[in-house]
Amino acid sequence: MKIYNFYKVIYCYLSSLLKKYLRLFFTFFLLFGFNSVFSQVYDTLGQNKTWDYDTAKSYLFYKQIGTDFTICTSLDILKFKDDTGKEYGWDSTNPIPDEWDFEILTSIFDVLDCANCEWEDQCITYKGDGQEYISIYVKVINITTGVVIPGLDRVMISYKFTDDFTVTQYGFNSCLGTYDMKINEATIVDGSGDEIKVCNEYNF
Repeated sequence: MKIYNFYKVIYCYLSSLLKKYLRLFFTFFLLFGFNSVFSQVYDTLGQNKTWDYDTAKSYLFYKQIGTDFTICTSLDILKFKDDTGKEYGWDSTNPIPDEWDFEILTSIFDVLDCANCEWEDQCITYKGDGQEYISIYVKVINITTGVVIPGLDRVMISYKFTDDFTVTQYGFNSCLGTYDMKINEATIVDGSGDEIKVCNEYNF
């Protein structure tokens, strides 16, 4: 009888231990394994590279000389694709998912590429004059889980600042009988990558 009770105790102990670790295993699988098997992986296809009336999607921004200009970054300028081929964001039929948000990366490898820029949260303020190309890196996060979206842990967003079309100097030249003006011309990059003047030719 004592031997029977001894084996019974061992059996109960091992059974309890096995149930405990099986429970931990299935919990771990449900939290991590199941999610990794069935979660989508995303690729960045690119971004808008032109001016857009919607500032969230615009790549090009005009600013007055001698003034600061602030833009607030948005994922809407980017285009993403999941592993089924479905596209989201700029120039696609599907918007950026509501549960997506992002953080600007600020490590020494991801610093803001703009000497005359300051940023706070998701906004960038440009304090210089003339043309400036800037690039930042962000990580895209699911706000419901706090987890980085697979494949979107380091995504680049680029912008271009240029001065408004402005008459910077003007005056009457009595020797020549002409009215002379110095024009600050805004430029953009066309489809072939060449810079073109926005307002050329001029009529006065």
